[in-house]
Amino acid sequence: VHSEQGLGDTLQMLRYVGHLRARGANILLECQKALVPLLTANEVAQEVIGLGTKLPDFDLHIPLMSLPSLLFHEIGFASDPIPYLKADPTRLEKWKGEVEKLRGLKIGIFWQGNPDFKQDALRSIPLKNFLPLMQINDATIVSLQKGFGSEQIQDLPEGSLKQFEGMDSDGGAFMDSSAILPCLDLLVTSDSAIAHLAGAMGIRTYLLLPTNADWRWFTERSECPWYPSTTLVRKKPGEEWQDTIQRVVEMVSKR
Repeated sequence: VHSEQGLGDTLQMLRYVGHLRARGANILLECQKALVPLLTANEVAQEVIGLGTKLPDFDLHIPLMSLPSLLFHEIGFASDPIPYLKADPTRLEKWKGEVEKLRGLKIGIFWQGNPDFKQDALRSIPLKNFLPLMQINDATIVSLQKGFGSEQIQDLPEGSLKQFEGMDSDGGAFMDSSAILPCLDLLVTSDSAIAHLAGAMGIRTYLLLPTNADWRWFTERSECPWYPSTTLVRKKPGEEWQDTIQRVVEMVSKR
């Protein structure tokens, strides 16, 4: 079973691999090299290798995102095994201690996806639009952003955002992020790979979507059949992102 497209696509469609294994198949999963440590630790397949690695002999192959074409009519969104990803216990213990030091409601945010994605300008959200969230009384906003987009933090008022030094700097993609997420009360994110990670882990999430969202998020609905713990928050026609996030603030206050 070989990955294609982006990291989020891989994390989303992993749910079907377990159903293949349940039928007695011996699965070799070829995925993005950055995900190999996380997926190996979660034992999602009998063997996980990075894209481009020399392949052993195999009998059959299929792209990961084609698995629904074989299995969807029988098992649908395959939401029954959620969570199907979990954090490394050692890292979870470490980050639990760090997050517990923070005051009040602990809300993680992520705003910038892969800038090489053709429609990134539609789905990524300039950080300044998250300011209404940062004004919630007795809450700490935690950055889960890495790399591109992090430079926007310098434009915020000092102390608006908590950053963890060295997050995901060793061991593979999302190894620390996956340990921080269960320690938070909520994640608010743009349409990005971390939204899929949180969904796969059963983390309470508000997923911010552009007016014309990607196919997998459907239209109009706010509940997410892929990830029951995720609420879809759609940018209304003519609305600015800051207005959309203000609606999230109101939802957080009600909850």
